[in-house]
Amino acid sequence: IGHSLGLPHNMLASSGYSVDSLRNPSFTSRNGTTPSIMDYARNNYIAQPGDGVTNLMPQIGPNDYYVINWGYRYIRGAATPDAERPVLDSLARLQDNNPLFRFGNMDGIDPRTQREAIGDDPVRASGFGVLNLRRLVPMLIPATTTDRLDDYELLNDMYGRVIGQWALEMSHVSVMVGGVYRHEKYPNQPGVIHTAVPRDKQQGAVRFLLENVFTTPTWMLDTDVLRRVEPTGSVERIRTRQLAVLADLLLDGKLSRLVEQEAFATPAIPAYTIAELFGDMHRGLFSELSAVRPNVDAYRRNIQRAWVDQMDRLVSTPLATPVPAGAFGGFTPPTPRPADARALARADLVDLDGQLRLAIIKTTDRVTRAHFQDLRARIDRIFNPS
Repeated sequence: IGHSLGLPHNMLASSGYSVDSLRNPSFTSRNGTTPSIMDYARNNYIAQPGDGVTNLMPQIGPNDYYVINWGYRYIRGAATPDAERPVLDSLARLQDNNPLFRFGNMDGIDPRTQREAIGDDPVRASGFGVLNLRRLVPMLIPATTTDRLDDYELLNDMYGRVIGQWALEMSHVSVMVGGVYRHEKYPNQPGVIHTAVPRDKQQGAVRFLLENVFTTPTWMLDTDVLRRVEPTGSVERIRTRQLAVLADLLLDGKLSRLVEQEAFATPAIPAYTIAELFGDMHRGLFSELSAVRPNVDAYRRNIQRAWVDQMDRLVSTPLATPVPAGAFGGFTPPTPRPADARALARADLVDLDGQLRLAIIKTTDRVTRAHFQDLRARIDRIFNPS
């Protein structure tokens, strides 16, 4: 119905309610999950057992009433559309002091405008979401096998949905890195449109992802479930999801925004830099190298290889994407990769090679030693291609 009245999806709306409010039963009973029914905020994955929240769904909210008022109200004395503008402009300016009236499209840059995200803090929201998903896995078999004469198709579907929800919630967090808050303004309004996500929030997002994505999520590797739905596949499933998050963290456009934010940083408003991102990720992904007897499991071997592959991409491929032959006049090439990313990726591989050389001597595990040797060979090929 909202679409039929001309309302687009307002992906910014759900960020108007705090994480704590969405755990409050009286608040959620009055307001649902989002200020606008036009947001994709279909379920309250934040609320925890014991919170007492019973209304877990979105409903028509203050943003919807506000937009309908702006779009459809009758303005006395306005004989032409232009004559309506002063009143409409005064209504639009209510957004300055009331965030619930604001609008935002999903753009992959503003972390508040994410599909199926709720709450004002993606890290805290996804943290509560993971707690709920961990509770769900032990329930899957009894919940999907009430019909003892049915097969395990429903179990397979539900398990896949748990993995998909986990991946979705992790993607909400990855947008924080290199993220920019957007608040549309006219020139006669004070303030800027674009504001970088604060450094501590970006770094906190990376720490969260290292703990919840790149540290093997063993809670979802339930053999009772897996061996009922497939003979193999769990290692590849985790690898695919981890690689998607890693690739998102190292997008050229994201790295360019990090350089831009560093260039305009001040002591009062510091920036999260590419060097810090690479350093935090490197320490998290290769933490085993500092062990007395390094031992790396199959899941971690996959993500370590993926890191080297991403560094290879940053070092070895062109900084700018060439315009394809026959591209139409309005074609806009992707944001070029900053040269700093190439330099720091090269430095990271040099450091990693030195660490691997020492770790090979320390490990007593045959597979881990072969893995370290393979990584060193990969690094050598990057620096000395044929």
